[in-house]
Amino acid sequence: MKYLQRHGKNWHGLTSLSFYFCFAVMALLQLTGCDYQFRTPLFEAGRKDNFGPTGLTYNGRDFIMVGSGNMIYTVTDIALDPYEGEELGAPSGGYRTASDPINPDRRSIEICGLAWEGDCCGAGYLWAADATNLELIKLNDRGNLLKSLPSPTDNPSGIAFDGKNLWVSDEVESKIYNVSIDDGHVIRFIDSPIKHPTDLSWGNKRLWVVGASDYKKEAGTYHTGVRAIDIETGNFFGIDDIKYITRPTAMTWADNHLWIGDYNVNRIFMIDPPKETTESKEKSESTKEDK
Repeated sequence: MKYLQRHGKNWHGLTSLSFYFCFAVMALLQLTGCDYQFRTPLFEAGRKDNFGPTGLTYNGRDFIMVGSGNMIYTVTDIALDPYEGEELGAPSGGYRTASDPINPDRRSIEICGLAWEGDCCGAGYLWAADATNLELIKLNDRGNLLKSLPSPTDNPSGIAFDGKNLWVSDEVESKIYNVSIDDGHVIRFIDSPIKHPTDLSWGNKRLWVVGASDYKKEAGTYHTGVRAIDIETGNFFGIDDIKYITRPTAMTWADNHLWIGDYNVNRIFMIDPPKETTESKEKSESTKEDK
């Protein structure tokens, strides 16, 4: 089996034959421990690294991603391959179709995170964290600006929508802010369970955080990690040293999996979300604040 192909639908929307095929594939992935991935359309000719996604979200059918050029792509019909490194000829996965990119109608912008608000299959809006203008902006499918809110931090690094309001991470101060989509006021903030959170996503009634910690300046090394936060209790759990991922800069929840973008290799990895256990449960301090 070379790859698993998605056809622009959730698993429950597939035909019976396709459903059982996908179920068998997912079971095989879990048994073999293989890590599957696909290369994004954010490739820049002449560059071998440092060109991966800086934002990633899922609209119920398609992946939407953005890179350092701030061009937003919608990708459908992805094909997954096992990851075998960066050697020439190694399987890379891919996609069947990618939309013409949209460029938000702003003179200067630096998108560092994407989130989806709305129903499946394009019936909704994009939220983007803009690190240049220090704003949270709402866009339509053409990139037109519909709304802007002040960023709760000078260092936005990721954004998520929980069905009601936004969450924004600060990778410098190690904070995560809950922000009203009505007027942008801070509902509350929590300490990030990862020292340098680089993106957020909402899935399975939890807030997911990806990022890095334990940076060693002399060696230029750090540990990657993922945490799931129960926003009601403050409890969190997760994993450290995500296999193969060296620089996580984007993440989304789709089809009961986490999809993490690695900036260094321009790939999106599909990983099983960590399981909560009694031993893994920790407590995050929470602070309420109104502005």
